Amino acid sequence: MTGAKTSDLVSHGDSPYLLISFKTFIRSVRLCTNSVILICLEYSIGLTKTKETMGACVSYPPQLEDAHSVSSYEIYRPVVLSNTIAIRTPPPNIRSVTFPKPVNNTFDLFSLPPSALTRVLGYLDSEDFLNISILSRNALSSVMEARGQGTCLGRHVNMDSSYSSHSASEFSDEPSAFSYESLTLSDESTVTLDENELQFKPFRLFALPQPALRLVFLRTALADILEISQLSKKSRLAIKSCSIPVSHLDFSWNDIMMIRNFQTYERCELKFRTLSYRKFNKIHCGVMFTEWERNESTIICAPYHNQGRIRMVNYLIDLFNVHRLNYKVNNWPEIVINKMLFMLPKHPDNMIIKNDNNEAEVEETIEKVLEHIVVKDAVYLWCKITRVTENMIKVKRLILDGKTLPISELLKLDCQILQVNYHEYTAVDVRKLILNWKQNKTEIEQLKINYQNHDFDLFQIMEEIETKPSGVADYFGIERDCDGLEAVIGYEEKHVVLRVRSYYKIRESPREIEFPLFSLPFQALKNVFQQMNPAETLEISLLSNKSKANIRQCAVRIKRIVLTDYRIILTNNCNIYTLFDLIFDNDKHKSCTSRIIGNSQFKSWVKTVMHFKQKIFCTPSNPADTFEAFKHFVEIYKFDEIKYIVSEPMRSFMKNSMHLLPKTLTALSFPCTKSAVEPRDFEDNIDTVLKYFKQIDDLEIGVSVTKLPEKAFSIGRIFLIFSQNLSFDVLMKLNCSSITIGYHELTNDHVRTWIRHWKENDTNIKTLSIQKRDYFNLDNILEGFEKKSWNTYGEEEKKEYLHWSDGDLLEIQRDSDEIKASVGHLIRYLQLNVWEQETRVSKNRAGLSVTQAAVSILEESTPEDDSNSNESTLFLGAKPNGFRLLALPETVFKTVLNQMEFCEILELSFSSEKSKSLIQNCSIQLEYLDFCWDKIIVCSDRKSYYPIQFKELTSLNSTKVRKIKGSKFIEWNTTGSNIHCTPLSDENRCIMMHYLNELFKVKQLKYTVNKWPTFVINKLLYKLPKRAHSLQIYQLDRHVAEETKKSVLGYFDVDDITVQSSLPCLPTNIHNVKRLKVGSCQGIPMEEMHSLNCESLEISKHSYTNDDIRQLILNWKDNKTRLEYFQLGFDNINLYEVLEGIDTKPSGYKDYFGVERDCDGLMAAIGYTENTGAYGTTCGRVEFILKNNCPEEKPMEKVKFPLFSLPFLALREVFKEMNPAEALEISLLSKKSKASISNCAVKIRRIVLYEHRILLTNGCDVYTLFQMVFSYSTHKSCRTQTIGNSRFIFWTNAHKQFKRIIYCTQTHPNDIFVAFNHFLDIYKFEDIKCSLWSPIDKYIENSMHLLPKNANWIDMYAESSDETRTLENCVDRVLDYFESINIMEVRAPVTRLTERMLNISTIILMNCQELPFNVLLKLNCSDITLWNHRLTNDQLRTWIKQWMKNKTKFKSLNIQPKDYDLKYILRGFNIESCRTRTNINQKDFYYNNFYDSWEFRRESDGKKASLGYKYIYLHLQEWDD
Repeated sequence: MTGAKTSDLVSHGDSPYLLISFKTFIRSVRLCTNSVILICLEYSIGLTKTKETMGACVSYPPQLEDAHSVSSYEIYRPVVLSNTIAIRTPPPNIRSVTFPKPVNNTFDLFSLPPSALTRVLGYLDSEDFLNISILSRNALSSVMEARGQGTCLGRHVNMDSSYSSHSASEFSDEPSAFSYESLTLSDESTVTLDENELQFKPFRLFALPQPALRLVFLRTALADILEISQLSKKSRLAIKSCSIPVSHLDFSWNDIMMIRNFQTYERCELKFRTLSYRKFNKIHCGVMFTEWERNESTIICAPYHNQGRIRMVNYLIDLFNVHRLNYKVNNWPEIVINKMLFMLPKHPDNMIIKNDNNEAEVEETIEKVLEHIVVKDAVYLWCKITRVTENMIKVKRLILDGKTLPISELLKLDCQILQVNYHEYTAVDVRKLILNWKQNKTEIEQLKINYQNHDFDLFQIMEEIETKPSGVADYFGIERDCDGLEAVIGYEEKHVVLRVRSYYKIRESPREIEFPLFSLPFQALKNVFQQMNPAETLEISLLSNKSKANIRQCAVRIKRIVLTDYRIILTNNCNIYTLFDLIFDNDKHKSCTSRIIGNSQFKSWVKTVMHFKQKIFCTPSNPADTFEAFKHFVEIYKFDEIKYIVSEPMRSFMKNSMHLLPKTLTALSFPCTKSAVEPRDFEDNIDTVLKYFKQIDDLEIGVSVTKLPEKAFSIGRIFLIFSQNLSFDVLMKLNCSSITIGYHELTNDHVRTWIRHWKENDTNIKTLSIQKRDYFNLDNILEGFEKKSWNTYGEEEKKEYLHWSDGDLLEIQRDSDEIKASVGHLIRYLQLNVWEQETRVSKNRAGLSVTQAAVSILEESTPEDDSNSNESTLFLGAKPNGFRLLALPETVFKTVLNQMEFCEILELSFSSEKSKSLIQNCSIQLEYLDFCWDKIIVCSDRKSYYPIQFKELTSLNSTKVRKIKGSKFIEWNTTGSNIHCTPLSDENRCIMMHYLNELFKVKQLKYTVNKWPTFVINKLLYKLPKRAHSLQIYQLDRHVAEETKKSVLGYFDVDDITVQSSLPCLPTNIHNVKRLKVGSCQGIPMEEMHSLNCESLEISKHSYTNDDIRQLILNWKDNKTRLEYFQLGFDNINLYEVLEGIDTKPSGYKDYFGVERDCDGLMAAIGYTENTGAYGTTCGRVEFILKNNCPEEKPMEKVKFPLFSLPFLALREVFKEMNPAEALEISLLSKKSKASISNCAVKIRRIVLYEHRILLTNGCDVYTLFQMVFSYSTHKSCRTQTIGNSRFIFWTNAHKQFKRIIYCTQTHPNDIFVAFNHFLDIYKFEDIKCSLWSPIDKYIENSMHLLPKNANWIDMYAESSDETRTLENCVDRVLDYFESINIMEVRAPVTRLTERMLNISTIILMNCQELPFNVLLKLNCSDITLWNHRLTNDQLRTWIKQWMKNKTKFKSLNIQPKDYDLKYILRGFNIESCRTRTNINQKDFYYNNFYDSWEFRRESDGKKASLGYKYIYLHLQEWDD
């Protein structure tokens, strides 16, 4: 910090009086009792003619005779604390604050006597000294005269001893009194203080007890503690006695890093600079520094000599309780290495030596450093060495770079721990190190050698060393010859590790718990392997042939297995999201474990988890072993797709690899790599390959072929990556179900022909994907076809498909069988996708062939088939021990069932009638059953969900059949907790619901009516259980909705009814339901609603009035209804009118009104609430709820805090951080609170008044800090608020899109101006924007006088032509009212501009189509913005010419862009492309241009301007160079 500036000098009275006032620092320190201690340090110096005084407000005065006390100059320098609020005065009394008042900062400096002037100039830095000397000749002579008396420029002033001793004697615990009348605040406002009232009382920090003082320092930044310790020797000793812990202290030559806690990374860093002779010398921590600057947690200093850095280390170690001391010897100066090492603490914890010099110099440095310093823990040598010094041999722990160190030197080391990271050693060298330990030539207890980028592994290292089992997984065991000491050797974290067993406890393998896995029942064993990761299953299958056979018989199904040249992938999705990877040719992961698969051995078997996937890395003995592992997986799992990706030329593949692959291969891929080298060879041999693998159903060809094999035309899926050389006739012959065409030369006509080919039913294509081209046009391709927009309603598969589409999809239909297909762009392809499910379902319901076949199957079923009707699976491995489950006692059997999943219990009930009867008797409870048409949702008592999904009948070829009460379900598949099945008839769905209801004890039976067909409503309702808990009716088709609702509501007997859409009438049987929720009942009068006897009623949309709601409440008050709760949408409901005439009282619940029933005094609460609807939307409700049923609200613990007792500047910082919504609420508490906030003078950039809202923002109007919205019907509450004499109802404080908004409704239209003026009272705004809305003449007459006259921005709006003429006539009247309008925005199609509008500073015309161009040329505004104009290229050119001739004064012109030709506009001007300038505004202009900008110069004054596109404008800007 430099000395006092000239602006810090003030005068007092007639006598020359010099006051140098430094900043006041306030730091809040939280003690354990959450109290706040304000540590205030104030430094002031007063010098007069007759008496010299010096004082400092601190807890303990510094003693100048202390060894580490600061110099006389340093006393005047304030201690800089981090995280402080910098002020110039103590916190004033708020009552004595006056704003504003000009500040007089002038002071006659040279009226001081020479001795006082000498001392003043001594505290100034060189820059201020120079500035004063160049003011005038008199100033220069005075400065030189003062300099001649002993003051030197840029150096420290040595004050005489009498002055210093006299000043020191003035130190006391009492604060220095202020004798001046005015103090300058940071915002240049004046605080008038009474000298008698101002009593600044410092806090005596060091008077605290030591435990409290230690807690204070534990919560104080390290940099602050360091600077407080410099005040005096007593302060340093007090801090030292607190024993403040520091986790790490790292010393390098250029900096010192102290870290208190690694978790929070609280640190303090001292950075050393080179010596600077231009600064004054200052004493810090007993060390002379020429520079000391503080920046938060970083201190930048320049010690006077090299010893200062080492003394600073000693000072910090003495001051703090340092846990770990680390040295970083990184190119230390030679003088330090030779002469100053003895000054450092001798026993650091760690030391890092890093040097870029040659080997000889480095070794000499290491020898000298280790001679003087004894390291406790580790020495890191990140440098090149060629020999081992004597001091390195006995280091406890050594980590080194061994690239240049011979193995003979490494063998000399006798460290406890040795780690070599970078080296050139071979397996023989590492073996020598191990033998060195084995022969007891070294005392090494842990050895680590990095193996990355080296050819050796442990199997090579241990070739000649006798090993034995170590008892630790993945480790070899060895034994020392002389004493039998054991050690283990293995791989750890990219190192080969030798560790003596007695060194510390080695990571032992977990205790094994034996479990008879294969004695489980078959179904349970199958479930175990289904949940098991393939990595675990693979390990189990390698145990024995029996385990492999048992896993194979479980037939666990996985979708896909893929073999590449370097890994095997198992996945249920695409190849990216894999279940398991087996990766070959591994160099990064090594271990001592090996596995044998078949006759092949795999070394370095490492099992890891990466990116939430299990992976195994291994190294095969030869390349053919990968096929052995592939066959092993094919044997133990059932795969839907078995794929091999060929990575070699065709001939090589047929010769070396094809016979090793399983013949059950279903997919082959020939990528465009090595297999594309010989396309002709590929064409000749692909037939042989496809004949060898008879089950190939998926073929991917990455070779640019000219013909296709015969089998490829009828394959299931074909992917042709390069098809340029294939003729269109060949492609048309493809009869595959899925065809994907990559690079091609197909035209729109070709695609149209292909689609017509499908439409004529001449191909079996289900999916046709052709890579997109820019010339593809859907309208051209589908020309001549009947097409419409694709409908996806009600089908999840189609919705998911639509999610990946790029644009709209069109639907076409085949005439022969009415099958539909979608055509459109999907990601990178133009795709034709056939959707036949809907057509086939309609055929089934129409009673065609599939249904007739299903009926025939039902008729042919015989009772003899019942025992075997459900599919059973035999365990073909080792014969399991049978378990008679049904012979268990009922209690035990029920306990077993409670531990089973729902799917397992259901499967067990299918086995026989006896099992079903036993399960029924156990009364297994279910939480609820929810019957939808397409599924039944089962919820167990453990809140687990088991959906039973019903598929539409498409085929009868299935063996997975389940039979329930004579009804069959085919394609039965259980996946996890989901069951998928296909009922043979629609009646079977109802039978399944009956079966579940009888089998289990169901607490709640639910029906969800959403996709129910009409014939179900008419014919199958009676087959469903009539008594249910709830019924939900969602959106239905309009032509069946009303009849469906009547039929469903008339049949079921339920307690809870939800109708999402409208309710046409009230059936008789719903009058007594407990809960009724209706989306809309606008056609039902309130008289019918009174007949309801339900306990809960919710209606979203209605047409009821306030009187109707009042009557509903009065019925409850008279005990005529059992209603306990209702919710109604409040579109037209005003609770103040509803409750008119009804006695209310506080309810104690939220801000609701309380209503009491007459007969029994029962209390109910009524108020406004919000519900979250679909897509996160909120909808308002009027809520009525009994007080007894109100949810318990945990009362927030109110912590009283005396906010306004804070010091003024602290209070101001609080309100700066506070959101305006909170500040508004506080300002409305009392006049005193409003005055306090107003005195804080918090600045906000802009306030905007619109017709129905007020905005506060620091940017544009879009990104607001706060909004106050009036007359908003969606958000309401029962709260009211008073601003001034105006009352606002429905006051709601809400968060919306990271903004604070207050919704309210004013009782009088002019109340909005009262709120607007209230904000102007409590904040200071740069811009005050007022919108004058239409009708403008009435607004001026009735409301304009309520606007503040100091508004600088007006916005005038008009719609019709009559209103526009009125606006033009009233503009001058508006400008006369406001005193300082700088910005004028007109949103009306004006036809003329007044004289005053032409000369305004900034004008924004939103609609200037009717303005003539000659009127626009008259604009003398500095900033012009035009929207909706008719300016042409020539007119813009003319306007620029006006600027070139200096006939217009605009600095910035923003025009709504059109198709302008910039080169034509600027033709004839001397233009050049804009270059980057140093001006920050000009940089901003260029950075935001999307096109090139052009620069030109005016001849008259040399001014430059640029023209280009910026944001959404064509921008012309004049620059001031």
